[in-house]
Order: sequence, then structure tokens, then C-alpha cells
Amino acid sequence: RAAGLWQIMPRTGKPLALEQNWWYDGRRDIRTSTRGALDYLESLNQRFDGDWMLTLAAYNAGKGRVGKAQRRNLRQDKPTDYWSLRLPNETRAYVPKIIALTQIIADPDRYNAKLAPVANQPAFEVASTGGQLELFRAAKLANMELKALRALNPGQLRWATAPDQPAEILLPVGTAEKFESALASLPPAQRVAWQHYRIE
Repeated sequence: RAAGLWQIMPRTGKPLALEQNWWYDGRRDIRTSTRGALDYLESLNQRFDGDWMLTLAAYNAGKGRVGKAQRRNLRQDKPTDYWSLRLPNETRAYVPKIIALTQIIADPDRYNAKLAPVANQPAFEVASTGGQLELFRAAKLANMELKALRALNPGQLRWATAPDQPAEILLPVGTAEKFESALASLPPAQRVAWQHYRIE
């Protein structure tokens, strides 16, 4: 049940403060999940004494499973490096794939790979919604397709922004100011308002 750009499991997301509820999933949120994943990788790297092979294995299989494999090897007087551990097949393939990917990106000509250039510039900007807002209305105010808005805000799971999250959304670069200006003239009746009632 891994989700989002960083493929974070539900149980892993909780200690990383990635909120998961009916409205919102922080594991899918581009900025929140990236911060969480980088914090998690840093924590794992410290746990495995700076060994990035073991860090990546633990990111994929879980630090408990990698630690258990190391303890098993220690009991058998075997090495405890990544290549010596008995790990799930997925993890045994995961780390070499990451290594291969870094090599291809570092020297695409050597591997006859054609990589599309990626501009070193922001891909989005943050706009204030001033409260909960329907995504369809937000897309109209930003003059963009709803599908494109959802692609930038995959953590928003429902038809409107989450009520208990920061009142902001991600928009294409250069559109936030115009969006916020259009939003300022939005009548209160066209805003989302909720009252929670527990049935007795």
C-alpha cells in the first residue's frame, strides 16, 4: 500500500508526520512527502553507519528486516554488508536498479541513453486559498484544467481542499498571483463551508 512519489507505506508515514485521512494523504503531497522521505533516508543512513547500500535496502524492505538479516549473518560469522545479506527478492533488485540509474544519469552517452533535458527551475509555486476551496473552482480561477491541478496536488484526495491542512495549493509557475487576485473577488457563498454533526 505504498503511495506517492516516494512510495511510502502507511505505517512509515505516521512517524514521519505525514498525515493520512479521508481528505488528505501527506504521502502523496509533493513537498510534504519529499521532506519526509529525505528525513527518513537521513535517519536510516545514520542507523546504518553511513552505508548507502544498507540505507536503500532499509528504505525498500524496512530497517527491521535489514537489521534482522544483519543479526542473522553475525550469528553465522558472515559479513553484514548489503551484498552478503539474505533479503527479499524485491530489495535484492531494488538497490542495483538505483545504482544503475545513477550510472545512466551520470553518463548517458556511455549507455546510449537519451535523457530529456530537465530545466533547473521551479516546477510550481504556492498559492494561498484562504480556506477550504473546491478543486474545480480553484482550477477555473487558475485558468487551468482540473486534471493538471490534481497532478500538482495529489495529496488532496477529495473534490475540495482538506479542511485541516494549510490553506494553500500548488499551481504552475507564474499563475499564483492571478489566482489569488481572482480568489479575492470570490463571493463567500461560493466558498466551501462545513459543519460537522454527530448523529445521536
